[in-house]
Amino acid sequence: MDKKAEIITGLKITAAAVAAYIIAETAGLEFSVSAGIVAILSVLPTKKETLRTAIERFLAFAVALIIALVCYSVIGYNLPAFCLYLLLFIVFCRLFGFYSAMAMDSVLISHFLSTGVMNAESVLNEVFLFIIGTLLGIIVNLTLRRDRKRMEELTDRTDEQIKHILYRASERIIDTDLHNYDGHCLDVLDTLLDKAEKQALTDYKNDLIDPDKIDIKYIEMRRKQAEILKEIYRNVSDIRTTPDTAKIISDFLHKTADDYSRDNDVSGLIEEVRSISLGFKEFPLPKSREEFEDRARLFVLMRSIEDFLSIKKEMYK
Repeated sequence: MDKKAEIITGLKITAAAVAAYIIAETAGLEFSVSAGIVAILSVLPTKKETLRTAIERFLAFAVALIIALVCYSVIGYNLPAFCLYLLLFIVFCRLFGFYSAMAMDSVLISHFLSTGVMNAESVLNEVFLFIIGTLLGIIVNLTLRRDRKRMEELTDRTDEQIKHILYRASERIIDTDLHNYDGHCLDVLDTLLDKAEKQALTDYKNDLIDPDKIDIKYIEMRRKQAEILKEIYRNVSDIRTTPDTAKIISDFLHKTADDYSRDNDVSGLIEEVRSISLGFKEFPLPKSREEFEDRARLFVLMRSIEDFLSIKKEMYK
């Protein structure tokens, strides 16, 4: 998310908190500022997280009210009673995974300690504070949308980086002294994939009506291809000579990079790589051990390229 989006989200959260406070105050509720705090705590990164957490907090709040009623009734409205409540409620939340409810629900329960009263009216006061704040938080989250521009930017940058890696491998095959062929481009690709995966998951969780996993699957495909690119890098890095097959493979890698795009089903490239591999059988045998080893590396590289393309073709289906 860019800075502009962060600022807009901050303004929305602030507006939700102020609106919750005004509504609670207008309704004549005590501790009305707490409704604003609940609204702030109710805004999470995605719609699904917000709704799931709101349900968990409400269930936990019901339990918190029961625990508080028992503690205050038996011990009184004092610090020991509140400490016992905290112990029991926190253990309950940790056992059932309601971690986000511990602080927010306990703030509301502490109001009973301040007033020294826990009757139907005071309980309803806290319930309304909870409902108002949570609803305003949910309303803010409903305004969140998939950041398609950001996702497209990240996938485009990922694809360009993959093309760059293929171009570099193509150059290194015929130039064993290529400068800075050190694998840094693979680290850049991993970083881009991490960012794209995070954005894809956020977008997926922000779509309540028609969630689409296509971006997530696309990034998973690119991760598999990235692992194959690492294998290609290791093979290419070890090449010390320029066998007869080097120029053909270098040209094919360059062509693969040129044709590389999200919408290409790569069928033609797969047929070509298989044809090239068959054609290698017609080449004369290597004349030296080094050339033999490098020919073997290039043969393995072609198999890796075929796997690389096959992953893309399967995704295209």
